[in-house]
Amino acid sequence: MKNVLSNKNPAGYIMIKTLTVREILHKEIGPGKGSMSWLLEDESGLSRTVRAIIDVAHNGKIEKIRPMYWSDAPLVECLHLIEEGQSFTLDFSGAKPQQNTVPHEVYRNMTVIQQLAGLGSRFTRLLIVLVLVMGLWLAQGVASEVMQMQLNMARVSPTDSQTESPSQL
Repeated sequence: MKNVLSNKNPAGYIMIKTLTVREILHKEIGPGKGSMSWLLEDESGLSRTVRAIIDVAHNGKIEKIRPMYWSDAPLVECLHLIEEGQSFTLDFSGAKPQQNTVPHEVYRNMTVIQQLAGLGSRFTRLLIVLVLVMGLWLAQGVASEVMQMQLNMARVSPTDSQTESPSQL
């Protein structure tokens, strides 16, 4: 991938990639519908798969082709004309500004949301543990008070020497 300053697009960068088609897969989904997948490799050896949905005519020719993801549109436009093993160079410079993408912003937001979700589950566990500890502490305090009351009542209870029987009166 080459990043060269340019006046061609609002972002100011040219993004030219050389890709090689390693494998092409066709699959019939239903009558007149199908899918295509291309396994690509770039000049640095990184692989990626591009997928598209196709409408097939009665004679077996492709009538319409739509990328699975809108960001793959420039690739799909070229790929359906290229055969396995062929290499091609594509300039992605105009694609990103047209699609109004903000690089990595989406992934940063997803990371923050995932971290907040993890924090929420940890907070819930902490709250449950605190409630259990408070419950045990209160139960221990109540049990201690009950035992103290029983001991006090045992000491205060009248003994035989302190009570007067009706015959002594």
